[in-house]
Amino acid sequence: MQVFRAFLLAVAILPITSSAATDGLYASDRLIQLSETRTEWMNESQILELISRQQRFRDITDARPQTIPISLSSQPTFPTTLTHQAQVQPLLMQVSETVPRSVLTNFTTFTNRYYNNNNGKRSSAWLLDTIKSIASSRVNVTTFAHRFPQSSIIARINGTSHNDEVVIISAHQDSINGNNPDTGRAP
Repeated sequence: MQVFRAFLLAVAILPITSSAATDGLYASDRLIQLSETRTEWMNESQILELISRQQRFRDITDARPQTIPISLSSQPTFPTTLTHQAQVQPLLMQVSETVPRSVLTNFTTFTNRYYNNNNGKRSSAWLLDTIKSIASSRVNVTTFAHRFPQSSIIARINGTSHNDEVVIISAHQDSINGNNPDTGRAP
């Protein structure tokens, strides 16, 4: 239970794509970074085409200039050995599928969680309420509003030592049906 709570409470919902909404809630083109040196202003259908072709890109419309440089071609490095097993193993013994199953059962009742329509907005509000209901008093849960309807959720757990260190865990909560983003089923 504690491990799942830590996972759920650390959710930061940050969409990787944005566009002009078909329901008029967000009607502007987005600045899309396609490579280190190539950016283009794109509309909803152009962005959906990138997604259908599985082309990597980044929406930088709202990014501050110092956050724009990224490497779309670099591969992440992963640790080759496990560490902290003495701390992790006792927590794993407390993990149960009950809470995740309950959350996912409710979460998938939304037709979709498309960030740019009211389904995305409602699902984000539901997730916020769910996180707040299980968060301990040490957890500060807030939202970050975007120009599109779905908010990001930030759950901050302040450490008791190493206050100069930051650990970020994020997850993606929106879903999309590429053929019909607004009303297509994509639980």
